[in-house]
Amino acid sequence: YINKSGVLTVAGINEPRFEREGLLIEGTRTNLLINSTDPSKWNKSSNMILNTSGVDNFGFTYGKFTLKETMIGQTSFINIVTVSGSKGFDVTGDEKYVTASCRVQSETPNLRCRLRFENYDGSNYTYLGDVLVNVTDLSIEKSGAAADRITARAIKDEASKWIFFEATIKALDTENMIGVMVQYAPPKGEGTSADDHIYIATPQVEGGSCASSFIITNET
Repeated sequence: YINKSGVLTVAGINEPRFEREGLLIEGTRTNLLINSTDPSKWNKSSNMILNTSGVDNFGFTYGKFTLKETMIGQTSFINIVTVSGSKGFDVTGDEKYVTASCRVQSETPNLRCRLRFENYDGSNYTYLGDVLVNVTDLSIEKSGAAADRITARAIKDEASKWIFFEATIKALDTENMIGVMVQYAPPKGEGTSADDHIYIATPQVEGGSCASSFIITNET
């Protein structure tokens, strides 16, 4: 976590965490996104290219993603990293909230990042809803049948230019497993251009009503 002085710090077990906005108290969480700090292993679309990787000012690895030339002019949403519904969070128990989060930035004006929620009932995948953030003005747009059950926020750190983007969905009793896709989206009403690019870091999918401190995952 980032402490009050802006320093990346490892928290000890049961150690109070004093962040910039006060005392942070968290329960036990699991980040369901495998290899969360290795963009080369993310299950991106074949239309998305991992252009470069680097390490941000907090010490985490990010990926810069571009699109194949065949996508120029397209209005599609393109997967960057995914937790499918069949491997998602089980909402049949007491915890009904699922939160997706990542950090995003881009120099492409009005390009958007999309967090998409789906349900898996054991045999079928059903689209629930999504949230898009405009990386230029931080405006947020929700859609889908479950839009009224989704909350979202986007906060920009002016020093590093990273936008922290998170969205939470509240599951219905009839829903089973909820998965999430982190996606590229072109500017609203426009198609993909040749220079489009998006940076993504610290993606996380977890049960709970808000994003927790980032949890690094590997193969398990």
